[in-house]
Amino acid sequence: EGRQEGRQEGRQEGRQEGRQEGHQATLAATLAEVRATLIAEIAARGWPQTPALEARIAACVELATLLRWLTRVATCDNAAAALE
Repeated sequence: EGRQEGRQEGRQEGRQEGRQEGHQATLAATLAEVRATLIAEIAARGWPQTPALEARIAACVELATLLRWLTRVATCDNAAAALE
């Protein structure tokens, strides 16, 4: 009986860890895609892509912030204003 419970707990923990790892992988892929789109949009606007700008975008781990910046690229006059 104790072994059975131990196996069930182990399976549940494994499933939970698998779900968490899957969520993290999906988020990482989404962040990378939005970052790449953001850099492409900045380039399309003809704005300079400085190492500092690219580092700031690469360091951002908040999807909401990246999406806000991406939206602002369409309406701002320069990259510094878009990334406020």
